[in-house]
Amino acid sequence: MKITKRQLRRLVREALIKESRGPATPEYVYSALKTPAAAGPNKGVPFGEIAMDAAVASEWQAAANAVMNALWVDDPWQKDVEALEDMLAEVDPGDIPDLALVGAKWLTIFRQDGFTTEEDKQAEMANWR
Repeated sequence: MKITKRQLRRLVREALIKESRGPATPEYVYSALKTPAAAGPNKGVPFGEIAMDAAVASEWQAAANAVMNALWVDDPWQKDVEALEDMLAEVDPGDIPDLALVGAKWLTIFRQDGFTTEEDKQAEMANWR
């Protein structure tokens, strides 16, 4: 069997990406939430604290952003963001382990098919122009 360098690179890249993704468990999310922000006004503050402060103030968008930043979720569809905001508001987490449970539930669905339909994606892309 022959394999090109390009095919080998792709296989290695896929393996590394798959390995770098932790399972969507509350423990994984909790660990991510303990990671401090590397830049910005909250530099050095763990993402879980940022999210909890926002949740206490009922700033669900800011809480969702902190959770997604902790999980390295970049540029999600708007419906996915709204789903996380709604989940956080519904549960109103009292501490970081509660926040990790909500984050794990959201991440599991997000990684599968997400909360966004194909029609939602098309509508959102139409507004990009």
